[in-house]
Amino acid sequence: FLPEPGAPGSLGAQGDIRAIGVARSLVALADPLGGVYGPGREVEIVVHFGEEVAYSGDAPELAFNVSGVQSTAAYKSGNGTAKFVFGYVVQPGDRTGDLDYHGTDSLTGTITNGTGHHVNRTLHAPGARGSLSWLSDVRLDPAVPPLIPAGWAADDTGGFYALGTAADVDAIAVGGRTYAVVASSEGGTPEGAVQLIRVHGNGTMEMKHEVRSSELAYAYGVDAFYMGGDAYAIAAAHGGSAVQLLRIHDSNGTLSPVDSLGDTAGLELGGATRARAFEMNGTLHALVAGFNDNGVQLVRVHANGTLEARESWSLDDVEGDLELVKAFDAAVFDLGDEKHALVAGH
Repeated sequence: FLPEPGAPGSLGAQGDIRAIGVARSLVALADPLGGVYGPGREVEIVVHFGEEVAYSGDAPELAFNVSGVQSTAAYKSGNGTAKFVFGYVVQPGDRTGDLDYHGTDSLTGTITNGTGHHVNRTLHAPGARGSLSWLSDVRLDPAVPPLIPAGWAADDTGGFYALGTAADVDAIAVGGRTYAVVASSEGGTPEGAVQLIRVHGNGTMEMKHEVRSSELAYAYGVDAFYMGGDAYAIAAAHGGSAVQLLRIHDSNGTLSPVDSLGDTAGLELGGATRARAFEMNGTLHALVAGFNDNGVQLVRVHANGTLEARESWSLDDVEGDLELVKAFDAAVFDLGDEKHALVAGH
């Protein structure tokens, strides 16, 4: 028979012995929805502990398999808490089935609890209950279009163009695909740009095409619309004091210039900042805010793609309290059976 607890000869009577430890780590994704990740996207993996822990020395790492090669997710945050966050940015060519770590010993580093005792870093076996692949459905696939990092867009040759000072954006569905049309002043004078970016259903974006010209210098505004079953975009260029009409082609995701209209005597296109397209009496028009001219310009968009200047209003034309100083933006809307415009003066 064993002695009674605490009695002479019992385990407790031999000295101050304590069992110290932390429960086996549980690994889960920060994004529980999972999904397919392509190049440029970051997968965040969270390792949960049974109590608050901290590492000392080199930051911990988490090893896992990608395309048959061992890769490493880098430590991001969590020291002094009950969970560590690791991140891995998907590289071109990365491919996996269900993403999982390399093995039960994949978590490295010197990790201790609040009393200074080492944490049990043993993970659940890959594929087993409680493992990363069991908890989350995440795959890496190089065929997924690359993510566009903030402020950049990949061109169709695989390089990157800076979006520069992206001043305005509009979205339009073309041929079952969703595109974002961006007005960018990248390059400034003498050139600006309008860029076409495809938005995929998984939340990634793919740069398709761009048009650069002196007429688009400091492109500040863009509006996408349909005309005769085709998709177009009209851009306002502050530096070029002009508006540019572009066709959006659904077959290959490209832009092509159609017509442009520059500022001349009697027009209010000086320093154009916004162009808003609208339909009136069965025809397409655009209302343009002329920042430098303190006015707005009505432009007819003909079915053949030509632009025609129509009526305009500015401080020079109207007496009284007209708030068009530094006209910056405009909105056109229906009120009853009439069209009205609301203009913002900067």
